[in-house]
Amino acid sequence: MYQRSGLQFILDRFHKLLASDPKEEKLQKFIEQYPVLLHQFSAEKVIPKSPILSSYIADFGITTSQKELILIEIERATTKLIKKNRDRIADLTYAFDRARSWLNIIVDNRITVLDDLSFVLS
Repeated sequence: MYQRSGLQFILDRFHKLLASDPKEEKLQKFIEQYPVLLHQFSAEKVIPKSPILSSYIADFGITTSQKELILIEIERATTKLIKKNRDRIADLTYAFDRARSWLNIIVDNRITVLDDLSFVLS
């Protein structure tokens, strides 16, 4: 679907964007413009700013050809994740806690969450 030169153009622009330490919103818009960056997820449908009931919003919601739901949260490229002593940085712990909260909501309210995301149940 994409020519090699087109992919290289997107990759070069993405590297340049990441090197500029952009805010999350700028990364979000870039990925929305070039969804090929999400190709590894075999996306059938990509929903930017996916609601998780009225509690949270994921940066992207993706359904795969296997009818899996993948939620993506973008962080700044310069966000530190691990300290020198290998302990997690607070930002990483916060991201894990947020993902656990998403999972709990989805497990407890699966049909409602999927309905809110406009996914067709099969």
